[in-house]
This record gives sequence, C-alpha cells and structure tokens, in this order.
Amino acid sequence: MIAFYQYQLPFLTPLKTGAGDISSRKGILIHFQDADLDVIAEASPLPGFSRESFQSVSTDLLSIKTELDAFLKSLFSIEELYQFISGSPSIQFAISDLGRKIILTRGKQSINHPLFQSVNKSVLVNDIVGYHHTETTKRLILEALDRGFKTIKIKTPSPDPNLATVLRDVYKEKEEVKFRLDANQSWDEEKLKTFNRYFKNIPIEYIEEPYALQDDEEINRTLSLSDYPIALDESIADLNHLTKLLKKFPDLFVIIKPMMLGNIFELSETLSKYRSSYKRVVITTSLESAVGLETISYLAATLGDNSRAHGLNTGKLFRKDLITVDDMKNGILDLTNHSDSLITLDQLDQSMLIEIQ
Repeated sequence: MIAFYQYQLPFLTPLKTGAGDISSRKGILIHFQDADLDVIAEASPLPGFSRESFQSVSTDLLSIKTELDAFLKSLFSIEELYQFISGSPSIQFAISDLGRKIILTRGKQSINHPLFQSVNKSVLVNDIVGYHHTETTKRLILEALDRGFKTIKIKTPSPDPNLATVLRDVYKEKEEVKFRLDANQSWDEEKLKTFNRYFKNIPIEYIEEPYALQDDEEINRTLSLSDYPIALDESIADLNHLTKLLKKFPDLFVIIKPMMLGNIFELSETLSKYRSSYKRVVITTSLESAVGLETISYLAATLGDNSRAHGLNTGKLFRKDLITVDDMKNGILDLTNHSDSLITLDQLDQSMLIEIQ
C-alpha cells in the first residue's frame, strides 16, 4: 500500500532564493509497504531553484496514486521501471529511487547497471561558509577545518580582495585546504578577470557559476578567461543538456543535484557513458530531508568523483530533521553501515509528518 506525507523542516536562518527568503523546507515522502517491503523516497522541489512547485507535485502524485501502487506491487524489471517513470523531475527521482530500493530488497534478478555496482564505503564532504565580514569568514573556515573538513565552499557575491587575503592566510596555516567559490551567477566577465588578479596562488578547486552560461560560445569564452576550472550547477537545465555538456566540455566540473534532474537510472547511465571515470562530477543535495539525503549520499558514493568532496553537509541548516543520522566525522561520510532500508517510516518523527490524501 502506498501513502504520501508532507513534512516541513525549519531552517536555522532563512534561506535566500530567487523566489525570496524561505524559513522552512517543505517536501513530500512516498511510502510503500507490503508483506515483504517497507521503503520510502522523497519528492521535494526547492523553491527558487526547481521548475516545479510543492503543490504541483502533490497534485500529480495524488493523480497517479492507484497506478503507482499497482506498479510497485508487481514484480517489475528494471526495463519496466524505466518505462513507467514519468512526470516532473522530483517525481521521477522519487519513483526511480523507490524502484531501485524495491529491486534491491527483492534481489531476485541479475543486475548489470551502474546504480547497482559496488559503492565506495565513504564519501568526502565539503563544508559551506557564507559571505561575512573578513574576520568572521576566517573564523568559520578555520572552525570547519578543525572539524576535519578539507574542502570549503564559500558563497562569493563579489571577488573581494579582502576575501583573497583571508583565504591566503588560511592556506598558510592549513596547506591541505581546498576552496570552492560559488558566485551564484552574480559576476560578469570583468569580475572574473578581477578574480584572476586577486586570487593568485590560492588553492581554488573551481569557480561555480560565475554568471549565467547559456550557450557553448559563452562556456568556451569563460573557460579561456578563467585561470581556474569552472563548475556548472543551476545552468544545467535537464538531463539532455547535461549530456550535451559532458560531450562537449570534458574539463568542466558538473554539480549534480539529482532531485532537479529526475530519473536516477537515466542520470547514472548518462554519467557512466560520457564521464565513465566520474572525474569532476560533484553530487550535492537540494536541501532534502534525511530521507532524500540518504539517497543523494548513495549516488555520491556510486556516481561521484571519489577524489572530490560532495555537498552532503546540508542537514546542519535545519533546526531539526525527520531523523538524526550521525555518520559524518572529519569531513567524511561513513557509509559502512548504510543499507537501503536504513530509514523507514516508523523511524521518523511522526509529529513532523502530515498524510496527504
């Protein structure tokens, strides 16, 4: 039997998005249970980033509830699952994830697919620091490094020379550090050139989304202008666009938010075909609950670059999550004890769930 639940997680501080500030993260869980199965997945568009809304996802899920329940009860194959998956990206993500977990739990078919290959038992994780006064920024970076993180992502609305000084000072103290600068498309070409001048001899892993990169010519020009690698995140429109980018730009970093791209089977096949070693593939959350984070972590271990840190340390942004999972120490997420039935509905804080009917 299938059921849908709404959750709402308050942020410690409001999240700034293109749709304005939001004080909490709202999402949907899909729970399927029968005599042998108890699985749960998440379908949670992120306001200001996703091209879908909570209301549209809720309405669409209710409209396919009977059909989805009947399909999940059947002894479907991977091929049949692939044909069944449809809808908006977050719905595709959730159905494909449910299907993956059910196939693994049943374990009665030979599986030759990237999603079912052996995964790394641990995943490197980056920490995130906002843009603050220089002394505050330095303190926050050093605190993250003292907690064991080696890669620090910094929101950078401007290539401020004072920030360059902070990063250079930190690097002198902690030579193992790597920085990622996320401009959130707030720069232009002149600011990129300014960045090249101010941030020399600092270990910058990449610059994420310096400005909107709409076509191949803009990407090529930006790659030629930048002294550092470039990463695309919100510029990746969909899986077709990702395929095109992987074909044409092998040196680009791609930041993958699986919830926004949809079918995780298609995502895995795309990455394994065009970036088989998964180099420069970074997997990150869309601020899902602990349920979604479990799947994103699995995908990071399966499809992500194992030499890079991934954006999985986002649970800290909530005052409270649906369940407390403490497997992250010293900037590493330990997956040794993870299984696909690790989180079940009865383990979650039921007071934070409302059934959608």
